[in-house]
Amino acid sequence: MTHTEVSYPAPADTVAFGAYYREQGYVVANDLIPHDLCDALYQAYMADIKHFSGPIMRQATTRPERHNLSRFGHMTNPILNLQDLEEEAFQPFRRAALDIVSHPDMQHAVAVLTEEEPVLVQTMYFESGRGNDPHADSHFSDARKTGSMVGAWVALEDIPKEAGPFFVYPGSHLLGDPARNPDDVVADYHDWESIILGSVNNYQGSGKTSGGLRELRRAYKLMTSMFERRGIQMRVPELKRGDAIFWSSLMVHGSLKPTDASRTRNSLTAHFIPGSQDYLLGRERPQELVLNRHQGLNIHHPARAVDRGA
Repeated sequence: MTHTEVSYPAPADTVAFGAYYREQGYVVANDLIPHDLCDALYQAYMADIKHFSGPIMRQATTRPERHNLSRFGHMTNPILNLQDLEEEAFQPFRRAALDIVSHPDMQHAVAVLTEEEPVLVQTMYFESGRGNDPHADSHFSDARKTGSMVGAWVALEDIPKEAGPFFVYPGSHLLGDPARNPDDVVADYHDWESIILGSVNNYQGSGKTSGGLRELRRAYKLMTSMFERRGIQMRVPELKRGDAIFWSSLMVHGSLKPTDASRTRNSLTAHFIPGSQDYLLGRERPQELVLNRHQGLNIHHPARAVDRGA
C-alpha cells in the first residue's frame, strides 16, 4: 500500500487511516491543511523571522541562537516551540502556526491516532536543513504510555526531493514487540534503546553525551541489523503543500541530506500526546503542562513549565 491509498479527512477513511498508522507507524493525509493557511505561515516567516538577527530557541540545541544561514541564505537551524515566541513582531508568525496545528481537520486526524483529545506539546519550523539522522522521538520525549505521542509534519510548499525530504522506516515502531519478532531482535531492540536513552538522558541533564561515539556507533549497527533481519526499508513519501505526515514516537524516521542546497523545505512540525497522559523527557522526567487553548486545542508552553523529574 502506498501513502496515496490512505486519504484523509474523508469520513469513510477514518478507520483505514488509524489502522494504517498502527500497522505501518505512519500515515499521510493529503491536502489536510488549506493552502491559504500554509501560505500565511510562510509569508509571516519571510516577513517577521527570516531577517531577524537576534537569538531564537532552536530545535537541535534547545538553546536560543541566531540563524545559521546556508550560502543560499536559507535558515538551517530549525526554530523550536513557536507557541513560546514572545516578541511583539513575531505574533503573526506564531498565530499562523497555531492556526495550522489547531485546524479542525488536524485536531480530528490527531484525535483518531491518539484515541482521545490531544494536547500539543512541541512545534518546530524548518526552512532548510543538513539532513537528520534516523531516530525515534520517544527517546527524547513521549507520553507516559510509551509510543502514544504522535508527530505531524506539514508541508508548507511542495517538497522537492533535492531539498532533503522526510523519510520513514515503516514497521520500526513494532521491533520491540515479542509477539511479532524473534527473541534476538527484541533483545537487540532493548539494547539499542538502552544506549540511546542513556545518552539522551545524560545530555538532557548535563549537556554532555554519555557512552561515547563507540557506543553510539554500536547502537546504529544494532538498528541497521534489525532493519535488515526484519526487511524494514526506508520510504520517502512525496509531500506537497498542505499534505501532512503523522508518525508514532516509536517509529524511526529522519530527513535526507539535501542534494541541492538552493532548494527549500518550508514545513511545520508538531508533537501531540493524549490529553489524559503525562509528558516525559527521556521517558523518565515528567514535565509540568502549562496549557492555553487555541481554536479548542490545548497547547503546552514549555518555556513556562517546570521539570518535575529534575
